[in-house]
Amino acid sequence: MFLAERGLLRSFVLGTGFATVLVIISILFYGNNMEDPMAISETAISQQTLEGSDAQAVTQHKSPERGQVDETPRDCKPRKNFIFIKTHKTGSSSITNILQRYALYHKLIVMEPTCRKCSLGWPTSPDPRMYLKSKNGKYNAIVHHARYNRTWMDSKFPSDTAYITVIREPLSHLKSAFNYWHLIGKVVQKKWKQPGITCPLQPFLQNPFEHRFVQGFKSCEITFERTRNFQAFDLGYSLEWADDLEKAERFLADLERELTLVMILEHFDESLVLLRRRMCWQMKDILYDKTPKKRASYSYKNYKPTEKERANFKEFSKVDHMLYDRFNTSLWKQIASEGPAFFAEVEHYKQLNTQVSKHCSDIRKRSGMVVPASKWNAEFYIEETFCYRLRVKRTTYLDGPLRARLVGSKRRNKEHSGGCKDGYVFMKSKTRELIINYRRLIHSCMHSLTLSSLHLFVHSFIHLFT
Repeated sequence: MFLAERGLLRSFVLGTGFATVLVIISILFYGNNMEDPMAISETAISQQTLEGSDAQAVTQHKSPERGQVDETPRDCKPRKNFIFIKTHKTGSSSITNILQRYALYHKLIVMEPTCRKCSLGWPTSPDPRMYLKSKNGKYNAIVHHARYNRTWMDSKFPSDTAYITVIREPLSHLKSAFNYWHLIGKVVQKKWKQPGITCPLQPFLQNPFEHRFVQGFKSCEITFERTRNFQAFDLGYSLEWADDLEKAERFLADLERELTLVMILEHFDESLVLLRRRMCWQMKDILYDKTPKKRASYSYKNYKPTEKERANFKEFSKVDHMLYDRFNTSLWKQIASEGPAFFAEVEHYKQLNTQVSKHCSDIRKRSGMVVPASKWNAEFYIEETFCYRLRVKRTTYLDGPLRARLVGSKRRNKEHSGGCKDGYVFMKSKTRELIINYRRLIHSCMHSLTLSSLHLFVHSFIHLFT
């Protein structure tokens, strides 16, 4: 009896161990070859009946009908090297999703941060600790937050790389920044509760120079204000140059010469169609999810400032206003040069985007959708994988398969901020000189800690936060 039980126990252990090994092998094999959990082949999709779709059902791929061809010039070649200067609070995440999907479908190598939810290089240029290495040392694209530094980027990317960014009307950007970074309590504190104040933004807009909120890092000489020229800062402009309009003009001229396209959030669809033409891409490449989303509302979102308040903010954030005015004008000049057919393409794009978004939002239509050929696109298919990627809520969800193409992507990496590794230090001040004196005092105290210098340091430190 004992020997029989022992034999059964041995068989059970061996069987369990063998099954475990098979499961591990399966996970390793399929896990390394599956880009996302919703991935299915386009061939399988094309064989399904597309019942209830927004286009006519077909069971096989067809060539576009005669006369229904993509108007993208055939002599141009799709550009597959690009750097997206991802600015903050400008709708840039929607563009990141578009670029991530393009990189996935075309098997591009994207420079990815070492850790998930990290910026690639902000507010400094990336250093080797901040991004994963490619197997051959080469990259095709950047899609994450990285402050614009043309010298560094040119050293890492091919000469034919396209440089793309997006900006937003400055006052709209200010409202979004105030809400996202919870700046009301930090910038205006309780002043907005005073009599006669109907909007939390009013104290700031009435006198922005009295409500400066400068931020920086403990270990590097970089400061910035999220309320002042912050879009220009993302594009490489320094806070210390806020009042130097000659330098600002040279900065804008350099950007206009160096950047392939500056998109405008307020003209998002027009910007994307122009992007398609500049990059020689297909209509499918620039689709995005237009399904209405529940967005957080805040009391001052629709606040309309007085003319005086607008003028105050324009004086305070001059460079961002100059930036927006210049590139908004530039966008419409470029559109005008494309001819009247451009607007017909935009209307087609809007309708197509709405149809695809509606299809992808309806789980009953996940069997697939055929988009028929038109004047601007060849026939193409919308499969379940496409819908999944189109509708992901966070850009980090598409980072997984992109990171898998890089060395060391499976290690748990610590967050790095390059030369600014010690995190934020918040410095509220009324003048730029106080910040400069603060730096000098720290430097002097580190080298000669005398009683008088210590007293001066403590006095200034207390003044910073009062």
